[in-house]
Amino acid sequence: MVFWRFVISLPVMVGACYAAGRRLTWELIRQMALPSVLFSYSFITSFLSYQKTSIVNASLIGSLQPALLLAVAPLLFKTRTTIRQILFGLVALAGVAGLVLGAGEGGGSSFTGDLWAGITLLLWTGYFIWAQRVRGAGHHPLEMLAAVFVVSFVVTTPVTLATSHDVGSISWRTAVACRARRASRAAPPTKRCR
Repeated sequence: MVFWRFVISLPVMVGACYAAGRRLTWELIRQMALPSVLFSYSFITSFLSYQKTSIVNASLIGSLQPALLLAVAPLLFKTRTTIRQILFGLVALAGVAGLVLGAGEGGGSSFTGDLWAGITLLLWTGYFIWAQRVRGAGHHPLEMLAAVFVVSFVVTTPVTLATSHDVGSISWRTAVACRARRASRAAPPTKRCR
């Protein structure tokens, strides 16, 4: 579904960029290339983590991004971190570690899936940091997101074609319908939309 997500969202994001009077330039695409690759692979690894561990574990591990940013912010953004922030970050880390390690290998949890969730956390945090650096150069968020989706589509298409045996079994209409069904939450997922 990562591939179809980008197929659907690419024209929406590029259209929103131009509708808002913004431009998508090759220079911005070049500047957003690394963050976009990190963004793309964070989607791929998050889907892998959801297949290998419980949604709870994957979500809890992902929720550590603020604590991870707290650790690197003073170095990258020249911000001050207070003792109180560090203590709360350590409490969050200990809480998540206790819950994830306490889950063990039962209930759909697995070390491999938790590892994929940790990789997702690192990739997403890397995307966030690099995107902040590009944003600091004065680019509008819509331009940046349009560039991210262009590069992400280019990155995920070969990965999908190389690893998926059923990418052609779903039409673009079905992909749009599944996305709309999930967004509305009005109806339970069908077998095709899972």
